Amino acid sequence: MKNIFKNKKIVVAAVIILLTVLFILYKKLNPAPLEVKQTQATSQKLFRTLTYSGEVISKYEQTLSFPASGKVTFFDKTEGNTVEQDEVVARIDSYTNYASYQQSINTVTKLQSDLAELKRNFEINPESFNDSIEVYYLQKEQLEEQIKNAQLDVQKYSLNFSNYNLNSTINGTLVEKNIEVGETATAAIAVAKVADLNNLLFKVNVDAEDIKKVKISQKVIVILDSEPDREIEGHVEEIAEIAKDDGLGNKTIEVKIKLNENGLLLGEEGDAKIVLEETTTQVVSVPFDSVVKDGEKAYVYKIVNKILEKTEVKLGTEADLDYEITSNNIKQGDNIVLNPNTELKNGKKVVVK
Repeated sequence: MKNIFKNKKIVVAAVIILLTVLFILYKKLNPAPLEVKQTQATSQKLFRTLTYSGEVISKYEQTLSFPASGKVTFFDKTEGNTVEQDEVVARIDSYTNYASYQQSINTVTKLQSDLAELKRNFEINPESFNDSIEVYYLQKEQLEEQIKNAQLDVQKYSLNFSNYNLNSTINGTLVEKNIEVGETATAAIAVAKVADLNNLLFKVNVDAEDIKKVKISQKVIVILDSEPDREIEGHVEEIAEIAKDDGLGNKTIEVKIKLNENGLLLGEEGDAKIVLEETTTQVVSVPFDSVVKDGEKAYVYKIVNKILEKTEVKLGTEADLDYEITSNNIKQGDNIVLNPNTELKNGKKVVVK
C-alpha cells in the first residue's frame, strides 16, 4: 500500500511539472498582445509657425493730455462718439491767460498810439524838443522797444491758448474718457484716447531670437480668445526696428498684423500664428509622437489586423505637430501606433487601449 501511495504522489508531481512546462511554452509561443495607443494618418495642409499672444489695436490712435493743469470747463463727448481731426475735444479754464492776453493787446495799442503822437508832434512842432533832435529819437527808440516787448507778450499768451484746448489730430472714435467737466486735469496725464476703428491691426511682441524668421507680407493666422474656432487670416504689415525690454530681461520686437476681416473689437486678445512654411495642398501626415528615428531612417508602426508592421517612411515638411509622409506606403486612415516604445516588434500582436 505504501508503495502504491508513493507512486501516485510521483505521478501527480510529474503531471504538475509537465503542465507548468506546457503553460510556459504556450506563453512563449502565444504571448499576450501588447497594449498600445493608436492614431491615424490624416490628409491635411501642414503649417510650421511661430505662435505669439497679442491684442487688437488701432493703426491710428492718440492719447490726449493737457500741457497745463486746470479745471475742465468743456468735454461734451462720451465714449463711442466720433471725433474729427483738429476738433476741440476738451478745454480747461483759461481765464487768467485770457486776461493777460487782453492786457498785452491793450498795452500794444496804447504804446503804438503814443509813438504816433510823438511823431506827429515832432513834425508839427519840432521846437518842443528844445532844439534837440536827440531827445526825439531817444523817446522814439524807447517806445519802439516797448511795443516790441508788448507784442511778444501778445504772442506768448496767444500760444498759451493751445495749452487749454485739447485737439484731436486724427479722425476716429473716443474710446476712453477719464475726466469730466468740473474735475481738475493734471498736466501730461492722459484724460482721453481717440482711435480709428476702421483701421485695426493685431499686435504681438516677437522674441529677438525669432525675429529674423519674420518678413513683411508673411501669412498669419489669428485666433481670438472670444472665438477659438474661428481662424482669421492676415499678413505681417509692420516690424519695429527697435527692440524693447519686456521687463524680464528679454528683448522683443513689436510686429503688427493686418487682418483680412472686419468686425473686430479694440483690445480683443488672442494668438497669432506666423506661417514660416506650409504645404500647397493637403498631404498625408502623422503626429511627431508616432515616428521613430534611427539615424537617417524613420519608421512608424502600422496596425493591420491587430498585428504590427514596422514601416520605413520618408519625411517631408516638418509642421508644428506633424510630419508629412512623402512615401507611398502610408495612406490616409491607416492606423498608427502613438508613442511607440522599445518593446514593439514587427509582427507582434497588439491591443488598442
